[in-house]
Amino acid sequence: MTKFIALRVAGMVPQLLVISILAFLLVQLAPGTVADSILGSGASPQAVAELNHRLGLDRPMIEQYGIWVSNAARGDLGVSAKTAEPVVTTIGSRMGATLSLALGALLLAVVVGIALGVRSSLRPGGIIDRTITVFSAVALAVPSFWVGILLSVYVGVRWALLPAGGYTPFDVDPAAWFQCLILPWIALSLPSGAVISRQTRSAMVDVLRSGYVRAAVAGGLTRRQVVWRHALKNALTPVIPVIGFQLVVILGASFVVEQAFNIPGVGSMAVQAIFDRDLSLVQGTVIVVAVFVLLSNLVTDVAFGWANPKVRL
Repeated sequence: MTKFIALRVAGMVPQLLVISILAFLLVQLAPGTVADSILGSGASPQAVAELNHRLGLDRPMIEQYGIWVSNAARGDLGVSAKTAEPVVTTIGSRMGATLSLALGALLLAVVVGIALGVRSSLRPGGIIDRTITVFSAVALAVPSFWVGILLSVYVGVRWALLPAGGYTPFDVDPAAWFQCLILPWIALSLPSGAVISRQTRSAMVDVLRSGYVRAAVAGGLTRRQVVWRHALKNALTPVIPVIGFQLVVILGASFVVEQAFNIPGVGSMAVQAIFDRDLSLVQGTVIVVAVFVLLSNLVTDVAFGWANPKVRL
């Protein structure tokens, strides 16, 4: 298992290198300049030249990339051109809200998706199975941000049952933190929960038809014991990669949902940084999100390898 993990970690290095190159080039090729954002379009050529020299933007592109990569390898992602604050500090102050949103939505999607998938697999083609299938299709077809807007307008504003937006850190008020994230969690978890439910149902139907399950039932085990202790464990093997992929999907969708619920996370910060042409902040955000995605893929691979020893080979 140690060799398996080491190979996965080693494979992350070239992926990060490619991502860093793409992030750097895309930001450089974007229209507009940093000087236009900071100094305005009416700035004198001398002021623009001084600012570019101070930020190192007058150097060759290859040299700029080399300096940025070498600093990033040491944990220094540069300084924000807009706020003059370290990029690591700026992203760190926003990461808590984004992780709370994404991980909470994933947990909700996993719990609800697996529960619905198992329940649907018990009687394939029955009323409950068809109802869950229709619900999953609707959940997949509806965008998360649209669901978020509806929840914010009706549940948050008209009915005043939960906060319509905003964010309270967990260390300030845990109860308020939980309440303000309920609606965003629901909006984000619906599509992913539907995908997990479908995959769980498909895997459970195959497992419940296997010979060892029939033997367990014949041996006197109750249906609950067979389903939750034996069948579900084997059925989760193909579901684990789906859960890992859904974390990436939820993380990407959270950037939009943050806007709908006015959550000060990494997504809203990245959008503003793009408009401000804050190159260091945009590049740093891309790298941090990429590292998080690669780590989530690593955890998924390890969990899948633990559940299925054949994968380790």
